[in-house]
Amino acid sequence: MSSAMNNTISMIMITLGVALCAAFGARLPDQSAARQAGLIHTDEATKTAAQATTPQRPTERLSGWWSLAGLPFSAGCVLIVAGALLARREEYLSHQEERAEGGEGPVDLGALLEGVHQEVVTLHQRCTELQNPKSDEAIALRDALKELLRGDLERVIEARGKVKARYGVASFAELYGAISQGERRMNRAWSALVDQHIPEASISLEGAVASLAEAAERLKSFS
Repeated sequence: MSSAMNNTISMIMITLGVALCAAFGARLPDQSAARQAGLIHTDEATKTAAQATTPQRPTERLSGWWSLAGLPFSAGCVLIVAGALLARREEYLSHQEERAEGGEGPVDLGALLEGVHQEVVTLHQRCTELQNPKSDEAIALRDALKELLRGDLERVIEARGKVKARYGVASFAELYGAISQGERRMNRAWSALVDQHIPEASISLEGAVASLAEAAERLKSFS
């Protein structure tokens, strides 16, 4: 079974488990117990008698709840635990496959991000030296930028789930805020090169260099 299928199954199991726990966990046995004892009727005299009935002890309430909702609530808990274990297993197997294939994970993100940053520095330098927006060099620069966007930068972005799990939500937001800003500026530079507007492309690449440098520094601070 594929990893994507297992992840989907784990999410369904967890969602169903949470729904069962929410539906039956707060279910109270008072009215059902009262009905069984013949205490809920429409006449006022019987309602008064029911109100005067001695409250159930905690153990009696728990026993009543368990008889009504214990089984589906337990099933919900089992689904949540099983779904979480399945998700953790898939994450572990995915990490093992990446290590076997020499893939980049959160441990290698620093080197990968620094490589993207240095490449953008080089592309910016090439852009500042452009004279003719229709030249072969301009076309080559545009293609190199597109390849970087779809290559190493995309790998950095695909690592966001593992980065969040490793460093936490707050650090993840700081890091990927800067990375996303760099990506937007790189895309703007690519569009400017397509439109043959070299000054705008140069400004956008300069901004991308700054954003990626900030992201690289933030990542170093997490270590």
